[in-house]
Amino acid sequence: MGRENKNPHLAKFSGRPQRPTPKSYILQSIGWAPPAFDHHEWFISTPDGKTRRYVIDYYAVDELTFSVDVRPALDDFLSIRARGLNILEDVKAKLQHNSKEE
Repeated sequence: MGRENKNPHLAKFSGRPQRPTPKSYILQSIGWAPPAFDHHEWFISTPDGKTRRYVIDYYAVDELTFSVDVRPALDDFLSIRARGLNILEDVKAKLQHNSKEE
């Protein structure tokens, strides 16, 4: 499969609207986000022949606006590393924004 797969593509997905992710549950519980109204898992076939799983939460912001939170599932070290780096980038951006306001 790896040799003929030159471009990443969606291999399969599953919808799990009744099963919130831990992240969406925590964010809702502490009041930082509305309840996610849907949750999907996408399985992406990569050019190296592997399959990576991504977690997607869907939130209604208002009547016309939706927010989508997409992130790698915590299935392996590379995914954990990618999520950790994203968190660090978010923190860095918030610190820079706060320092500009002062």
